[in-house]
Amino acid sequence: MLKLTFANDVSGYYPLIQNMSGPPFIVEYPVVARYLHGNTTRRRYAQVRTVSKNEWRAVCGWCEAEYAFEIVDLWREDEGGGITVNRSFRATRTMNDTVSGSRRDQAHLDIALYPVDHNKTSDRSYDHRDAPTGAGSCGDHSGIAAGASDDDRHVIAAEVRDHSGYTREASASASHLHGLLPQGGGGVQLQLQLAQLVSPHEAVRFHAPGILYASNDQLHQCNVTNVYMDDRLTYPLVLGYHPASQAAVCFARTRLSTFAEQPVRQRDQARYAQKTDTGSLGYTRLEHKIVYQAYLPYFEGQQSVALNAEKTPASAFYPLTDEFFELSVSYELQVMTHEHYAAAVLGAFKRAAKHSTPEPVQLPFSLENSIRFRSSSLQRSYREHSNGAAGFFFHFDPRHGYESPPSGFGASFVNIPHESYLTVLEYGFTGRQINAAYTTAKSVGGEWWDRGKRVIDFFIQRCQQPSGWMYTLYEVAQDRPLYSFGDPTAPKLHYVAHGTVGGNYVRLMVEPAYDLLLAYQLYRDNGRLESLWLEAAIRFADFLVRCQNADGSWYRAYEPNGTPLKNAPGFGDDEFSSKSATIIPVMFLLALWQEVKDQGGRYYEAAKQAADFVLATYVAQDHYQGGTLDNPNVIDKEAAQYSTAALFTLYKHTGDSRYLTGAERAAQIFTTWNYIWHAPTLPGTALANAGFSTIGCGGINSIWGGGVVDIYSLFFLQELYELGQTVGEPFYCEMSKLIAAGTQQLLSYPDDLMGFADIGMQPEGFGVCWQGVDDGFIAKGDIWGTLGWIYTAGIFGLGRYLDGLKIPDKQAPVT
Repeated sequence: MLKLTFANDVSGYYPLIQNMSGPPFIVEYPVVARYLHGNTTRRRYAQVRTVSKNEWRAVCGWCEAEYAFEIVDLWREDEGGGITVNRSFRATRTMNDTVSGSRRDQAHLDIALYPVDHNKTSDRSYDHRDAPTGAGSCGDHSGIAAGASDDDRHVIAAEVRDHSGYTREASASASHLHGLLPQGGGGVQLQLQLAQLVSPHEAVRFHAPGILYASNDQLHQCNVTNVYMDDRLTYPLVLGYHPASQAAVCFARTRLSTFAEQPVRQRDQARYAQKTDTGSLGYTRLEHKIVYQAYLPYFEGQQSVALNAEKTPASAFYPLTDEFFELSVSYELQVMTHEHYAAAVLGAFKRAAKHSTPEPVQLPFSLENSIRFRSSSLQRSYREHSNGAAGFFFHFDPRHGYESPPSGFGASFVNIPHESYLTVLEYGFTGRQINAAYTTAKSVGGEWWDRGKRVIDFFIQRCQQPSGWMYTLYEVAQDRPLYSFGDPTAPKLHYVAHGTVGGNYVRLMVEPAYDLLLAYQLYRDNGRLESLWLEAAIRFADFLVRCQNADGSWYRAYEPNGTPLKNAPGFGDDEFSSKSATIIPVMFLLALWQEVKDQGGRYYEAAKQAADFVLATYVAQDHYQGGTLDNPNVIDKEAAQYSTAALFTLYKHTGDSRYLTGAERAAQIFTTWNYIWHAPTLPGTALANAGFSTIGCGGINSIWGGGVVDIYSLFFLQELYELGQTVGEPFYCEMSKLIAAGTQQLLSYPDDLMGFADIGMQPEGFGVCWQGVDDGFIAKGDIWGTLGWIYTAGIFGLGRYLDGLKIPDKQAPVT
């Protein structure tokens, strides 16, 4: 429960928020404005008026840069025990920039004479006698400090209007901007800070959905600032969880950003003008206090991936070019109690969903037809070669067709040479050949039974070793399999970059092995017994059993002889990260155990031991990293997703509630990687032209956050939905619906090819905000790709979800 009062001194009024379950929050300077020219205004309210029992209207006016500014804040104690502030910010151009010093001094002397009666409901105003409280009263320049740096500032966000509605003007260069802006000012940025005193040794674990899932070793870090653009977050909020008291402080934006124009900046400019109501949220942890903060427009620091690999902070200022504009914004402060970090993370996210009320994206086709469109395109990517190689060459740029190279992109700030993908058959992670053969034979039949057999037979003959270890890359042009790392002559896919010892990742081998088992079962059930396929899957499972550590874990990667690769770049910095892929084999081993139960007990036991290790090591800490192969030391969506699905699958086989509890705890984290609000796009970009919405799309990792989204959440959507039904959490089911629809956007279909070469094509990724834009990586509104994994996600992953819903599917395939 939070209660609001207003304190005052000679400089004005400021809010004090009493916290019934912990230290209070102090808004020492509720009015802070920074300017593009470098000055800063810090002020307290000149006037506070009681509007109702639980509502107060606070006002402040000042002048700067030939503008008169006014902030009107409506503070409220909510019935749910939280505090909200609705802010209106008005700016009017004026040349009246003088006032006598005596009048300014009198205003400061008089302010202390009017205490605020918080128990009285009336129209009475408490204000400075003669103080400038309106936008037209200029001259009080007190509180202005020149030369302040970005590092010690913290602000607010908004909706922006001028007299003609939303403005849509931006110039192309800083020199042009200089001609447009008034002398001196250039632009304005607002801040709002809520400070809470804490013990210097108090553990606090922070969170921002879609990017920040702090680890236990960060609980006591001080002198740290993390502030994120709204559109990098799957919902704009920041949370501080206190394990000792189980208190969770949540500071969230409740009136969301609606537009963004192109910024007016040159390369390497970190401070620039931009017409946008996209703000940012974050915190600073100092030794004795935490400062929760918001900005409008955004300031992203103390590091940002938006501009360059050096992580230069990015700071936008709303340009002072219009005669008048108005900004409006709302924020909410809540203190909740939750058993653990993951529960607090989900609790804040569910509350945010009540504000954003997300609805599934409306599609021009059914989900069933989306699978047909993708399957049609997948079939057209099939090729056979004279050396016996057969497969789907599905790495291409959808804007240029099947024979084109995929457009380049950056992975953890490593540029990918796109030519590498033209002649490589990939069997795991970003390309799943055997799964493509399986789904095509299943849905189309006919000649695809034989084509699928050629794909799979080629893999077994050329890629699996007698030990069970497998290559999962085959270079057709060189007619040889490739190690996934350690081969200096191999094409540089985005994970082929580490070390000098040849080997492969566990994940890259598990996926084709699982696909082999599925294909074996499909062909057998249709009267085509392919015993060699099952034998190959068993050989790999035996390899896993032999390599399993005594604690139930696996390392991320192995040489062909079973020697693990660990504690080195690409494989993990320590044992904790080197074992971060342990959950990945569990579902495959359980499926194989079900197939060969009489002699498969060792697979069942291996799966249980691995799950127990994951429960004790990662789930207990709410820590999920290394799901992707780009960097094992990065927290990412896929690690939480794999844990959710595997633990839930094991629960279904064992009935052991420990696995159900673990699955739900992992899902509490995974769910928050997916957008529940529509982040605005830039006009004229590919995403804006397609009417793209971020709702239902998933962020990728803790480097980019939700600034880059993809459709990977489709892979285990079935498990998320079933988990929601099992534990009685409808939010998981609703999120499944949002994901199923949102991930079909920009999929080409017969009535709209989206600028692509064929139906059933889709970009691999979508740029929601900048990622290394000055280094030539991803701009807001960009699309890129495509790598073949999206066919597996959109056909196999979505298909499993629809099968689980028991949706009939009787329409004919698209040809």
